[in-house]
Amino acid sequence: MLGRLRAVGAQESAALSNKADAAMLPSLPSRPLANSQYSADVFSMDTPVKGTSSSLGLPTHATGSVDQQLSHLHGAVERATEEAELLKLAIFNDRVVREERQGVQDEEDAAVEERIRQAEAANDTMRVELQTLRSTMQKTVEMLEAIHQHDVRREMPAQFDEYELDRLVIEVQSTVERVRAEHALLQGRLESMELFAATEEGKRREKLAAIDEGLQRLEEAQKKNIDARKHLPFQPSVSDVSADWLKDAPGRHPTAGATTTPYAPPSSQPHNSYGAIASIAKTIDSFNAVQEESATQSHYHRRQQLEDTLDQFYAMYNPSKRDEVVNILDEYAGAEEELFAALEVHYGCFGYFSQ
Repeated sequence: MLGRLRAVGAQESAALSNKADAAMLPSLPSRPLANSQYSADVFSMDTPVKGTSSSLGLPTHATGSVDQQLSHLHGAVERATEEAELLKLAIFNDRVVREERQGVQDEEDAAVEERIRQAEAANDTMRVELQTLRSTMQKTVEMLEAIHQHDVRREMPAQFDEYELDRLVIEVQSTVERVRAEHALLQGRLESMELFAATEEGKRREKLAAIDEGLQRLEEAQKKNIDARKHLPFQPSVSDVSADWLKDAPGRHPTAGATTTPYAPPSSQPHNSYGAIASIAKTIDSFNAVQEESATQSHYHRRQQLEDTLDQFYAMYNPSKRDEVVNILDEYAGAEEELFAALEVHYGCFGYFSQ
């Protein structure tokens, strides 16, 4: 993509340079001669006219003045072309930087969306498993109620003594406890995954809000730069001065000033290409500063929330760990959700961090 953009920029630069050279050359009338013999007699080097040049039959002082004016015009064209090239390079660089940043942001958004989809799929799987465990627990509870409501001894054979019955009751109770523990664990994991999905969605919204705010500031800065350039005094370029000089020169052809340069600015606008380049660079720096400031504020706000949450948790379950909150978050930076899920399992407080 970068190579293709550079090739397109080079083609546009060559086309603009050719167009500028063609526009800056004075237009000469194309008047056909009567015959080739007459043309050869008029412009022959062997028949010079007294007081004229030997090439075009013009006065010698007029030819020198025109040559000097043409050299000035040629220098003005070269300077205007250089200014246009610098402006195009700045615009091209800005376009490439914006496309690279947009590509990085698209990749980050795609990664976040993929993680959200995975979290949703895991949530669906856990919901199915939770429903299955609930049905199993319901059946177990019904069986226990049947054991308590009926006289099991009458329905069982005589050799089935009380010891076997007690063992059966203990097994059923252990099964119920295990099912309840698994149910609580799955419910805690489900709540942790929902919290993770909500957190990722919040991060994405904060990032989008920061980007929107940065673009708004960028537009305001660009508008201020445009308004400031409109109030600058007009500074005529070298091409304008040369054109006025050629217009007032003696012996000028009537159609010599008909062609105008595309680089000569109108009288209502200043000719300041370097100012435009500086304005573009200033706008890019403003956008970068806004992006860095938004990212720093978001990171600081997120870190403060994590510290407060973990400090409250340890205040309830393990006050001796409150002094280590900062070190723990530094150690598990980027994996705070996994840390919270492990703490819920370790202290048996499922769903605490999802409240």
